[in-house]
Amino acid sequence: TPERPIHVVGADDTRMVQNQSEAMPPNLHGSTVEGEPTNGGFFFFTDDLTLKNLIASASATDNSQGWALIEARTSGKTLTLDNVLFEHNNWIFIQSNEVPNTSLHISDSYFVNMSGEACRRNGGVYDNTAHPTAELIVENSTHVMAQGMMYKFRGFYFGKAFFNHNTFVNASSNLFTSFGYHTNLTMTNNLFVNSNVQGYFPGLDVEETDQDNMPHGIVNVALLPDDDESFEGYTEEDRRILVFNNGVFWDDRLDSIVEELNAIAAQDRTDWVSQMMTMNARSQELFDNSSYMNEGNWIMGGDPDFTNPENLMTDMVDALVAFSIDAADDGGQVLPKWRIDPDRQTARGSDDGMMPYPDWPIPVDLSYSNSAYLSAGLGGMPLGDLNWFPADKETFNALKDELHAELESALNEGRDPQYGTPSSVENVPQGPTSFELAQNYPNPFNPATQIRFTLQNSADVKLEVYDVTGRLVSTLINDSMGAGSHTVTWDATNQSGMSVSSGVYIYRLTAGEEVQARTMTLIK
Repeated sequence: TPERPIHVVGADDTRMVQNQSEAMPPNLHGSTVEGEPTNGGFFFFTDDLTLKNLIASASATDNSQGWALIEARTSGKTLTLDNVLFEHNNWIFIQSNEVPNTSLHISDSYFVNMSGEACRRNGGVYDNTAHPTAELIVENSTHVMAQGMMYKFRGFYFGKAFFNHNTFVNASSNLFTSFGYHTNLTMTNNLFVNSNVQGYFPGLDVEETDQDNMPHGIVNVALLPDDDESFEGYTEEDRRILVFNNGVFWDDRLDSIVEELNAIAAQDRTDWVSQMMTMNARSQELFDNSSYMNEGNWIMGGDPDFTNPENLMTDMVDALVAFSIDAADDGGQVLPKWRIDPDRQTARGSDDGMMPYPDWPIPVDLSYSNSAYLSAGLGGMPLGDLNWFPADKETFNALKDELHAELESALNEGRDPQYGTPSSVENVPQGPTSFELAQNYPNPFNPATQIRFTLQNSADVKLEVYDVTGRLVSTLINDSMGAGSHTVTWDATNQSGMSVSSGVYIYRLTAGEEVQARTMTLIK
């Protein structure tokens, strides 16, 4: 019924990946009705719908599995998913094919086992095959084991697309499938592990992927079409794209995918190429020459060294390789279900009725120890889903409005969110340059923190602290200094009468002609 918002909320709001209770949250899934399976069915919504603190599965107790779970039936409505565990689908979890301008807000959720149909494109989170989407906001969520296209933009604009602090592990196909017509896109502080790995040949799936017959990297952008009425009112200069502070790792075993596809001449082709790239050449050129497409800091720091990935980084990588090869040639495989509990290691068609019920508690710990990612996010926070780092998540929650405002400003002003200067395409150095600025410690801090830096040569040095608006808060050093390691303390309680409140601050080191900067977080 229109004008009747629905809220389905479980009682326990402990975040899914932190919840170690033996009591499983409420489970929303299909069932067998009068002897006929529902295959998971659809949850139709004609007004705003909120799902919170529960498990949702496009599968049923007879171990059948459906194409999708949730469908928008009225234009302009909002689906809010907060702290939801999703598992199993043949296509995607959410679709709004029949209506335009759906808004989708996802936070603190966990998506797993997006597989079931023998197709390289199927098995993801969201799609709208026929209309633009108003908002797609995904933050602090984890995506594990997916065989198909994860979030489908297709050839439509999204009024706003915002992906911040998300983790992706073992996703075979394109994460953000798009013709490249983004009009407002923020992609920041994410961690991409063994994802976007399927091979490509010119023209493959062209009506869903790149229209210039190019491989599809993690980010794909193109000039807006001039013959599409849906883009009337948009100009190239009106677009705003921010891609910054994202970590990427691909296991060496994944290199065998394209090698094998060419060796077997899959689809009678020997021109298969890899899509394990941040972006293709056209996209990179647009970023390099645009004032409104803002890119920086792809952190390629190696294996994250997850605390307890079970077999995600071993057996399941091998399964990912096998599926990605087979599916490219329209084979009959599906990506195997990944489950740790033997009682729930069921394939489709088994008769024990356990399929809708996930491994519980969530059996992995995807916090990590790799220092390249641990403080690379805005505010010195870890990359990826912060729910794996509860202390950092608490800090993030306290500073969320400020951090979001900083990202929005960087998006609109075409600048580097780290310290406010115009952004350029830079990768984080893999080793020391002529000087090195370390992350402050402790971070977050109250009221004092230490900042360490290393000079390879003597230089005129300036070390300054700015707030996120670009206001100079303190000059810690302005002097000639010799080569070697140096440490200085910033005490936020003594700033010559200047008020210093909780928030994110930027410390910037200049040594001769070179500059480095990092962020730090003060909590009072």
